Amino acid sequence: MPLLNFPNELLLIVAENLNPRDLNSFLQANRRLACVLAFPFEKIAVRDKDGWNALSWAVRGEHPGLVEFLLARSVDLNFQDHAGQTALHWATRHNCNKCQAVIQLLLGRGANNSIQDNIGLTPLHLSVINRNIPAVELLLESGVDINVPDKSGKTALHRAAATECEDLVMKLLEKGANVHIQDNSGRTALHWAAEHRSSAVIRRLLEKGSNITVFPIDGRGVLHLAAKSGTIATINMFLGKGVDIMAQDRDGATALHWAAMYGNESTFRALLGNGAGTTIRDGRGRTVASWAVFPSISKALSEVTKGTPEPSEVEKLR
Repeated sequence: MPLLNFPNELLLIVAENLNPRDLNSFLQANRRLACVLAFPFEKIAVRDKDGWNALSWAVRGEHPGLVEFLLARSVDLNFQDHAGQTALHWATRHNCNKCQAVIQLLLGRGANNSIQDNIGLTPLHLSVINRNIPAVELLLESGVDINVPDKSGKTALHRAAATECEDLVMKLLEKGANVHIQDNSGRTALHWAAEHRSSAVIRRLLEKGSNITVFPIDGRGVLHLAAKSGTIATINMFLGKGVDIMAQDRDGATALHWAAMYGNESTFRALLGNGAGTTIRDGRGRTVASWAVFPSISKALSEVTKGTPEPSEVEKLR
């Protein structure tokens, strides 16, 4: 019996058991078959494929027209791929007009703006990580929960503080981001800003009442982190707020130890100039001189102590 003599119901049963390639060939055989098989073919188009569905692919490819086509066919807006990410997560990755249009389409159709992926990141987290300010603005306008932590305990503000982008931090603060939340290591956004040497971000966080006396689990406060990778400006900013220059972390190291360890001459000299103690010993009995392995640090220390510093750890091994 010729294929076209089969009833439509039987053709649909056959189609349901074909793989996408065979179904495509089947569909192209005849106009009647194309009409009959449109529905099962459309189901394949929106079905999960290798961890993504058609909507995810359309968003990743920056195709607003295809996104709109799929949304009109009741595709699952909140489908999560193998990494737990939705189409909205993917739309935040790039800062372009097409991506903004896609985000508006998804939010307008009611996409969940707070779904977390497998490591707890929301679309807002990803927007911040990618420094996608237009996406951040759209998500904030949609009423997203701004203080949701990811699995490491970091909120969008923690992530923004680490980007050194003052605009991002300001937009979050204006919408009520909490400066006091600590991540799983005990760090606040101020700690992340201190480590990433952004004076402007530090200033904004301090203006909002961020606490300079909070010490994370490892005991390394904002001055320790600023000493490691900061600048003279960040050191002076914290000291001007009354941070204890002699504070020791869990291993007994002061901010001066940290500046020496990482060879940050500018912060090392700034700390020395503000009276940082050079004879304080860490938990293993080592003074700052023991960590003066960088010539610039050793020179700065000798200028202050007016003598020969203790041999460094490297020199002791020679």
